[in-house]
Amino acid sequence: MSTTAALSARTPLRVVGLIRLSNLTDTSSSPERQRLKVDQWADLKDAVVVGYAEDLDVSAIHTSPWDRPQLAEWLNRPQDYDVIVAWKLDRIARKAIDFLYILEWADRHNIRIVTIDDGIDLSTEIGRMVATILAVFAEFEGRTMRFRAKQAYDHNAKMGKWTGGTTPYGYMPFKTENGWKLIPDPVASAVLWEIIERVLKGESVRSITIDLNRRATLAPRNHFRASRGLPIKDSGWSTANVLEMLRSKILLGFRHIAGSSARVLKGDDGLPVARAEPLISLSKWKQIQAALDERKRAKKGPRSNGSKLLQVLYCPICRSVMYKLKSRGNHRYYRCSAINNDPPCILRGIPAAPVESHVEESLLAWAGDIKRLEPVHFEGVDYSEEIQQVEDSIKELEEDRYLYGLYSGPEGAARYREIYARLEQIHAELTARPTSPARTDWVDTGETYASYWNSLSEQQQAAELRAMGVKVYALVWHDLRDPDEWPDLPRATLGSKTWALGGEGRRKRNVAPIIHVDWGDLKAMALRAQGTPDDPEAIAWGRIRPKEIE
Repeated sequence: MSTTAALSARTPLRVVGLIRLSNLTDTSSSPERQRLKVDQWADLKDAVVVGYAEDLDVSAIHTSPWDRPQLAEWLNRPQDYDVIVAWKLDRIARKAIDFLYILEWADRHNIRIVTIDDGIDLSTEIGRMVATILAVFAEFEGRTMRFRAKQAYDHNAKMGKWTGGTTPYGYMPFKTENGWKLIPDPVASAVLWEIIERVLKGESVRSITIDLNRRATLAPRNHFRASRGLPIKDSGWSTANVLEMLRSKILLGFRHIAGSSARVLKGDDGLPVARAEPLISLSKWKQIQAALDERKRAKKGPRSNGSKLLQVLYCPICRSVMYKLKSRGNHRYYRCSAINNDPPCILRGIPAAPVESHVEESLLAWAGDIKRLEPVHFEGVDYSEEIQQVEDSIKELEEDRYLYGLYSGPEGAARYREIYARLEQIHAELTARPTSPARTDWVDTGETYASYWNSLSEQQQAAELRAMGVKVYALVWHDLRDPDEWPDLPRATLGSKTWALGGEGRRKRNVAPIIHVDWGDLKAMALRAQGTPDDPEAIAWGRIRPKEIE
């Protein structure tokens, strides 16, 4: 047989084209360009391309060849091809150890590896040597690129720029001439403000969470997905998520250090980096923390399934809290919580409706027409929040050095002194600036306390009564067979005018509840009904009925 006939009868090489792209936005090494290079090489060698191992958006620095989905599939089928062809060596590996592993694998399975633009054929000794050297340089280049990318990321973060990732709830990314930044999201920030106001009014986080899910308000993750046109997943609000948001300094426009939900990123001056407009003021954020801390210590508060008189109605016999229950006939009643004590309290169940109606009617008869006011704030010049931030930064800097052992050694100590001196200088400049007090005027909202009360849920009404200091005592006549058992309440005994018959009841069984209401401090109560509890500015305006609160 002639040489030409022998060559024509030879089986053509079977080629697998290796295509890899670290970033889908990179057009300089696009998959199409890489595929074209492989096809041209195969045509030149009279080879047949049997397939492509195309792994896109995959970094060779972080991912070995065996962890790339398509390439790993071809590496497990070495019998189906003869040559792996790549555009450049760094398409195969960017770490020398990965390159040596795949080279050893190719020797074991008799597979050639060719990189086109590098002009390297790994079936030759000189090619293997050059490729090994280039692999070391490729790894060095990859690590350099990663270091530079991290430097750019850290610089942009300290400059307050938005560096991508999941958008914190309450904000949305906005592109400017100088890059991306975060601005308040009108929808999410409104939900956050609602949550904050409800917490400050005394409502429990669990109750708020249940209400948000009932209203089908998008939870943070689903809001993020919806804003990008992605499908909504079956997940809602949780108490833990809401608490985490309320505790976070992201509300102040700060950025947390990666892996920490408590520490914020600081700039070279030692102050927290502000990457966005704060959603709330520092004073409001501290009010939230105080409210959550107090609730955590007390371990009590309005429940999602609470009642209108939760922690407001008390047993007149033993002074224990009374809880609302439901009988088999769907009748609602209050029962003393000490009924299971030893000995048990003698008080029986109290019908709920007449007691609740009496308290509500009495309250609105006295305070229902009080006009609600709302504050109009006139900002003064005050640097207290900035001064507080500097003082917090000084405290954290001291903790970093003396508690956590940072800034050690001569260089660390010098850096510590430099930052400390800068913070002290900023503190001195802020405290030396002139200030002027803010002013608050109170204007009529056109709403009465009655309409405000009727807009509240039962849980919120209970919180309102508790905040006013109202205490209610109720019983039924037949619970007190012995006069010695009659309760000795302040300013009240059975039969006095401070006790009221709550509804007609079933007279023949004598079960109409007898109710005593201790309204507490009427002046404070009127101020709260007005919408201005404990506010000296509001007291000065005095838009309440003075004759009734003296």
